Amino acid sequence: MIESAHSIDDYVKMYPILRNKKFLELFEFARECAMNRAISGDNYKVVPLYSHDATYQSVFTKGWRSVSEQDIRLQKALMDLRKSKHEKIT
Repeated sequence: MIESAHSIDDYVKMYPILRNKKFLELFEFARECAMNRAISGDNYKVVPLYSHDATYQSVFTKGWRSVSEQDIRLQKALMDLRKSKHEKIT
């Protein structure tokens, strides 16, 4: 799970379609994919094709675009913190 400035409840309020568990999982999957791409240094601004079904692609796109620069900075900071804690233990 990635950290975010917004909670999942905030996104469900913005996008009522996310009340459906399947669509919520897709939304979260898209956020994780975008975050992984951003952290690895790749261009995450371009949303890839997930499905030819318009509804699935729309939910995927909403999830992908919900990742902000602030979310990326927060995730990187948490990763650095976990890494430094791990190095102190070993």
